[in-house]
Amino acid sequence: MKEYISADRIRELCEKLEMPAKIISTVLCYIKSEEALIAKQYFEGLFNPETAGNAAKEIGKLFAGENDKLKDDGFGALAVFLAAALKTKEMYESLGIDDLVFYDTMSWFVTDLKDNASLYGKPFFSGGILWYYRHICMSLFKLGSLEYEFMTLDNEYAQICSLKEGESVLSVHIPTDADLSRLELDKSYQKALSFFERYYPSYEYNVFFCSSWLLSPALIDLLPSHSRILEFQKDYKVVHVDNENTEFMARVFATKDKNPDYHTLPENTTLQKVIKKRLLQGGKIGWATGFFDKNAIRD
Repeated sequence: MKEYISADRIRELCEKLEMPAKIISTVLCYIKSEEALIAKQYFEGLFNPETAGNAAKEIGKLFAGENDKLKDDGFGALAVFLAAALKTKEMYESLGIDDLVFYDTMSWFVTDLKDNASLYGKPFFSGGILWYYRHICMSLFKLGSLEYEFMTLDNEYAQICSLKEGESVLSVHIPTDADLSRLELDKSYQKALSFFERYYPSYEYNVFFCSSWLLSPALIDLLPSHSRILEFQKDYKVVHVDNENTEFMARVFATKDKNPDYHTLPENTTLQKVIKKRLLQGGKIGWATGFFDKNAIRD
């Protein structure tokens, strides 16, 4: 791990990711003092998909403070993950994957900080630990507007989708700032087809899978036909809806409260206005799961 605890290399990475200067300065304190080395026993575990999740949890514990919240807004743990990203970059290079894909994928660092700033009033790195290991161990890649993750269907999802348990799929994730226009969606799906065929030819999959509030059928009645969210929905066969799920609250209203007083919700965007109105009328938004065959992707 020590070879990746380099202030110059970490600074360069942070600057290329356009991370705020104040955060870079804080992270570098952990790098220069070598405090990040406290995680060295779990560092190598981050690069194997089978061990990465547990390694991330253990790293989180090392930097935990009161109530298991990360100390110093999680920037110590962030320093460890940035050092790990340097090794991940070498793994990309060994496969010949373009630097653009690496930096696009690692841009999640900044996205997470911005999302937390929106939710809590200040940037910090916390829950991202249990998500970001996917980027580090190369089980997830950002290709254009969307992210794609290797996924094997468990029994629950297999039954929902009427597919085989253990079947390999590409799980689609939607970053906060994703461009969901038809043009960019088609570009992203095409990039995914080409990317996995070129760099992971042995990975056999037939389905693009997604589970998100953006697939909720409730949105069809709330949004105009030209809505980009509905454009995204059009590709998927929705097979399951959880009307009680409230994960959309954070995305739409930038609130950590999943069951707030609906009257207090902001109305700064059209999306906020129509969803707030539905909630006040006793309606729900929920969460949905869907998929589509990769052969349906437009040329």
